[in-house]
Amino acid sequence: MAYIELQNITKTFSNNTQAVKNISFIAEDGDFVVLVGPSGCGKTTVLRMIAGLEEITSGSLLLNGKISNGLDANKRNIGMVFQEYALYPHLSVFDNIAFPLKVHKGNNKLNNKEIRNRVLEVAQTIGLLELIKRKPRELSGGQRQRVALGRAIIRQPDFFLFDEPLSNLDAKLRIQMRQEIINLHRKYGVTSIYVTHDQTEAMTMGTKIAVLKNGILQQFDTPYEIYHNPENIFVADFIGTPNINFFVGINDGNNFRENNSEFLIPQLLRNNQGVTPLTIAIRPENIQLGNNNSDRNVNIRIIVDNIEFLGNESIIYFTTGDTQKRIKTAPNLSIRRGNSIDCWFSVDDLLFFNSDGNRRGVRKFI
Repeated sequence: MAYIELQNITKTFSNNTQAVKNISFIAEDGDFVVLVGPSGCGKTTVLRMIAGLEEITSGSLLLNGKISNGLDANKRNIGMVFQEYALYPHLSVFDNIAFPLKVHKGNNKLNNKEIRNRVLEVAQTIGLLELIKRKPRELSGGQRQRVALGRAIIRQPDFFLFDEPLSNLDAKLRIQMRQEIINLHRKYGVTSIYVTHDQTEAMTMGTKIAVLKNGILQQFDTPYEIYHNPENIFVADFIGTPNINFFVGINDGNNFRENNSEFLIPQLLRNNQGVTPLTIAIRPENIQLGNNNSDRNVNIRIIVDNIEFLGNESIIYFTTGDTQKRIKTAPNLSIRRGNSIDCWFSVDDLLFFNSDGNRRGVRKFI
């Protein structure tokens, strides 16, 4: 079993900047853990501490159950893939992939025939067998990234660490490379940690996701739980495209009021405990067009600010309170800007947050 465990890891730089604060999680054997968050949230610092490229200020890093805080980077048996390909420009694809084996020192050093066989096997896996003699300058960005992947794979490490490896690629190629990395992970099953600022990459690639903000771990869970059961407003807002809708207002017992907007609260969710500040949220795909008068539904009327036609779907924009909101729906070419339309959503799809931004444990307007 190969697993990585972080126990209250903290990183403080010499200028007293605390980049990472008491982060704990476990990347279990075979996991593909994605660290995601905005720029400066500490995700790359976490990765570099795992790799041994940054010292850990406090806390413990366990690799396969052994505390490894002071272990040299070259003794951690980690394969790394960076945003920059870091290929040797004067070496062929073959020699770039083979480089870790050729410079390896130890009793298990391979002979030339064994190195060649392993390089050809890896090149076949990553789809570069026919380009084995080319130099990096003769390759596309995606092909160069494959060489970098091959160089990491050939070492047969216990762990893979990826530091935003797709950031330099165009949108179409990023989608292709996402699938290739996922397929490689399924083939080799190596415990991996992947850093990205792209929440789509996080959702599509990760078996687990760690959402970071300001050096603090906000939530660590499966993509499904992160999306459907976010721990706080930040996670709810950061994950999901289009962004989740927030209604920030008060519950007066019968109605929910958001500045000059309000809607009737279904009978089963009403309370008699006075005015309660509340933030409720709902995903754009969970708002439906039309009316539905079930006792579990909320009906609202909106004015369309704008509509984006995306081919297979449309995004309708509207405003309540002080914030613009979104509905994700099937293409509807009859709706125009300025139209007044009816919408509804189920209370079962609502998320409730306290005034401190944390998730309420019970789905009620109380």
